[in-house]
Amino acid sequence: MKTTITNVKRLSTLLLAALAFAACSNENDDIAVQEPVQPVKGDITFTAVFAVKNPGTRALTDPGNGTLTASWEQGEQIAIVFGGNKYVAEVTEVDGAGNATVSATLPGGTPNNQTVRFIYPATAVDEYGTLNDLLSSQDGTLATLSSTLDVATADGTIVIDGTSAQPNGTVTLENKFAICKFQFKDESDEEITGIKKLTITDLATQDKYAVTMSTPQSAVYVAMLPSNNSTKFEMETTGGRLYSKTASAHLEAGMFYHPTLQVNTPQPQIYNLAEATGNIVLHYGDRATGKLGSPDYKVSIADGATVTLSDADINGNGAWRYGDYPGITCEGSATIILDGENSVRGFGPDYPGIFVPSGSDLVIRGDGSLTAYSGSDSDGIGEAAGIGAYSYYDEDVGGYVNAPCGNIEIQGGTITASGDETGIGSGGGSTCGNITISGGTVTASSWKGKPAIGHNCGNITITRGITSVSAQIYFGTCYIGSTNGSVTIDGETSFTFTTTTGQFSHLNSTLSTTYYDNDTWTLTKKLLY
Repeated sequence: MKTTITNVKRLSTLLLAALAFAACSNENDDIAVQEPVQPVKGDITFTAVFAVKNPGTRALTDPGNGTLTASWEQGEQIAIVFGGNKYVAEVTEVDGAGNATVSATLPGGTPNNQTVRFIYPATAVDEYGTLNDLLSSQDGTLATLSSTLDVATADGTIVIDGTSAQPNGTVTLENKFAICKFQFKDESDEEITGIKKLTITDLATQDKYAVTMSTPQSAVYVAMLPSNNSTKFEMETTGGRLYSKTASAHLEAGMFYHPTLQVNTPQPQIYNLAEATGNIVLHYGDRATGKLGSPDYKVSIADGATVTLSDADINGNGAWRYGDYPGITCEGSATIILDGENSVRGFGPDYPGIFVPSGSDLVIRGDGSLTAYSGSDSDGIGEAAGIGAYSYYDEDVGGYVNAPCGNIEIQGGTITASGDETGIGSGGGSTCGNITISGGTVTASSWKGKPAIGHNCGNITITRGITSVSAQIYFGTCYIGSTNGSVTIDGETSFTFTTTTGQFSHLNSTLSTTYYDNDTWTLTKKLLY
């Protein structure tokens, strides 16, 4: 049997009244000889009315006037906890006045004067009624905060009298967290938009709130514990820009705060890789130089950041480490500026020199050089490109897992990319986005019969702006090719380039053969008269 509860709005005070309980007996159709049945209490059904105050601190919508408005939605749930167990009451109907009908089933045999705890939302507690860890990881949206983080609890006593029941007095729901809407401006008083990550740390208690938005936002909603301590804000926006701020926080549970904080923009960092003592994430304007001293440290580029490699050497010795990864991991789109001579190699046989995830863009430019190798084992066998996608072996899965890459564009620099699968493109069973070479001098090589540039990729485009593009293959015939798109050189399109490809009238193309199955196809910039 089910419990029915009626409620007005969803906020602070909970008044239960006019509860009706019904008892039932068990039946067993398999009894052959009829005997007197011992009466037992069955599931309890009751109806309750909730009367609430509205301080404007629990929200589904933000009208933008400094308050939050609340209303019930069908399907929302309230936990009723007692005896180390959780029972769920669900909103089954909401009328035009905002009143909610809530149904629940409580176990037969519930004793008179049973102390219970009401918790909204029901997902806030586990099956035993223990509050879950809700605050450490959030997504910054009002919708998620309203449905999972707007927590309120109350203790009450159920009084049972025959077939009726009612709470012993008024039960008041009390909010556990403060709700905050954070907006930010920079040192020039300009509004900051495109917020992707926000980390908030209570400097006294070390309570930390890590907020990661699925799409960039200009306002971040966060549920926080009450505090009267200094609090540090660290924020990352699109483009990989970082901001920080330390402010005093005076937060009370059940209150709504909506400050606009002025934050500081840190200066770009210069990282000497030889002095690294942990993982390095390069943000907008940062520069990496020197030789990475330990294979245990991972080098990444923040999503959207433009960074410079200046005489940087990342795993030039081909070291391995447990839990391998690419030489440089782009967390999203990235631009790499080359200065001086740079070398990057994957940390393991199945990992590329540089990886950009699917759906993102990697741009490489500058006046320097870059040599990018995939990692390889002692037999030279691997499943990765020098720059691009890879397939890695996962012991938990018991096989290879594909890591597809996004779009790759080379706008300048002297690039040498060598991979066991491909030089630039996809590796193993993985895929790659579009590849564009619009400038610089590019040399790519493949060892396993795959194209030196391409393989399971999108469109490959080489423009007139290049100095030269060379594709070298071992044990194969296709120098540049895409299984998922076309190859276009200076506006003319073909699908594969093999040893039979002759001179091009639109660009000078020469094929030089050093020995069997080790050929180099070179495309050089056409002289303009």
